Amino acid sequence: MRIGRNKRFHKPDTRAKRPRVFISYRHKDAGQVSFFRSQRKRTHLDYTDYSIKKPYRICWTLSAKYRIRNSDACLVAIGPTTYRSKSVKKEVMVARRYKKPIIGIKLRSEVEIPDFVSKNGKVVEWNCKTLQKLFDGSRKKRGD
Repeated sequence: MRIGRNKRFHKPDTRAKRPRVFISYRHKDAGQVSFFRSQRKRTHLDYTDYSIKKPYRICWTLSAKYRIRNSDACLVAIGPTTYRSKSVKKEVMVARRYKKPIIGIKLRSEVEIPDFVSKNGKVVEWNCKTLQKLFDGSRKKRGD
């Protein structure tokens, strides 16, 4: 305990108990992904977002590897052109290497599911209760 800190007023870090989720998406689908993130405030969906918020080129792979390694699950937001995205494919392969559960959600009903998602993980409906169960299951594997 540090000097000058009163134990009675110290609040525990609630983020440590939340599942950590890395959201992989093509940045053309950023609008729908931000809508998905806003669902966290309106529903019972409770997780810590470990994804890369702004696209950048320098050290992108190192940052993605670090974030995926420290996350509990990798959520792939599947849009109409996700199957063409090299960065999403790399992130899924990194998640597979670190043995993280890969969960795909369709942003639209008519989208094509990429092979790299269907072969390495499972695709579920955009349902908050189902996603929360999957996130919580991956957090329990972490051992918090």
